[in-house]
Amino acid sequence: MADARRIIAEIDIVLDGFARGRVTPRMVEQVLGITTRERLRWSKDGRLPKSGAGSFKRGPRLIYFPLHPAHKIAALAADPSIIAGWRKTDGGLVREEPRSSTAVL
Repeated sequence: MADARRIIAEIDIVLDGFARGRVTPRMVEQVLGITTRERLRWSKDGRLPKSGAGSFKRGPRLIYFPLHPAHKIAALAADPSIIAGWRKTDGGLVREEPRSSTAVL
């Protein structure tokens, strides 16, 4: 019973995120085919827009993460030349492999 409640709570969180039109960092990586390093760099310098923050509790610590506006991420995904341009601008920075598209969150 506890497992079912936990799963329902997780589904509620995901659906709530979609309803507000914001996506998680992992979703951004998957949709855009970018690495964690790229996402962090481009979020920090403002190239990837943010629309708020989410959080979760891990033990006694509260962990915060950025949320991104779904419509702007969709626009970036629709024009791959933007990401290609960012990579070209960043030059020889080391690039890790993008996350596989099997994970959702």
